[in-house]
Amino acid sequence: MKNVVLAIMLVAIGSYTYAQNPKVTSAGSYLNQGELIKAKVAIDEASVHPKTQGQPKTLIYVGKIYYAIAIDTTEQTKPYRDGAIFTSAEAFQAAKKVADSRTDETELNKYLYLFVYNKMWDEGVEFYNNKDYNQASKYFAGCSEIREGYDELDTLGYYYAANAAAAGEDHEKSIEYFSKIKGSGYKDGAIYANLASQYKALGDTAKAVEVLGAGRLAYPDNQQLLIAEFNIYVEMGETEKAIANIDKAIAADPEKASYYYVRGKLKESLGDLVSAEADYKKTLEIDPNHLDANHDLGALYVNESRSVVEEMNNLPLSAAKEYDAKKAELDGIYAKALPYLRKAYELDPNDTEVQGILMKLYLRTSDTENYNKIKADMEKGSAE
Repeated sequence: MKNVVLAIMLVAIGSYTYAQNPKVTSAGSYLNQGELIKAKVAIDEASVHPKTQGQPKTLIYVGKIYYAIAIDTTEQTKPYRDGAIFTSAEAFQAAKKVADSRTDETELNKYLYLFVYNKMWDEGVEFYNNKDYNQASKYFAGCSEIREGYDELDTLGYYYAANAAAAGEDHEKSIEYFSKIKGSGYKDGAIYANLASQYKALGDTAKAVEVLGAGRLAYPDNQQLLIAEFNIYVEMGETEKAIANIDKAIAADPEKASYYYVRGKLKESLGDLVSAEADYKKTLEIDPNHLDANHDLGALYVNESRSVVEEMNNLPLSAAKEYDAKKAELDGIYAKALPYLRKAYELDPNDTEVQGILMKLYLRTSDTENYNKIKADMEKGSAE
């Protein structure tokens, strides 16, 4: 009697299993016929049934059917296309892990590594172009995770994912993705600079400095890292460290005018006017049309004149000789300032600050012709 019961149970179990296996087979048939909704219903049922869930064949059909839905353009699949490519990727990735002797791994890898990857990338680009940056980041990262399954570091995918996350102000995700590729050599030291900018966006200046330091050790001649570190030192008020960095930048690229100008500004902020003057002049030696260097060098001389004017005003009426000497000194300072201020005015005629300074200098030097010319320019600008 026990044997009869056992036989009946085995028949029942076999029938139950058989009843579920056709769901997988039916899903495949529907897929081949282009009946994607029916294929989806069948494979979804098979995916959750204890006898067929997690099986290589089931997972592969999940991957194929959801991939077909992801690339389909008809109205019938529209409600199911959102995220379908991720369901496809996850199914193929799972199938890859549990593949058996009956699994066509060549076909599986072609779908996952090529078809699914490319579709996911295209969707990421579309999200990015539509300014949906966080979704774009998710899709680019998904591409990179596919390649990780093949022991490959998808530097381009993570780079795009990180940049998209940064654009979407998801700084934590951006840091996560930049961190994955910072030691890969991709983009040289730029990854460290980008990573530091994300820590700065979160207010973690100490971590930003740490990352830049690591980048500078790995890429000591990288200009982007030099400037990024320079900028952060300026923001922190550590001017001497900033100057040390700009010194290194100048050593690496001695013909870059902007480096001398920035160093001149820093030197001027420290009261080292002699060094500031030299750097402004070097800037203009390389780029005579550098507006800010012309402006600031002229202004530096004008500021220098103020102490001489004060000394002249404090002299007694009896000190005519000393007064004349100071006036000659003052005229010499004005003579130094005028060419740079004139050039600044030529480069930017709308700079009212320079207009005002020039008018005062022309009055003090009795240059009526140039005074009237600037006055006319100012009146013309006001009328317009």
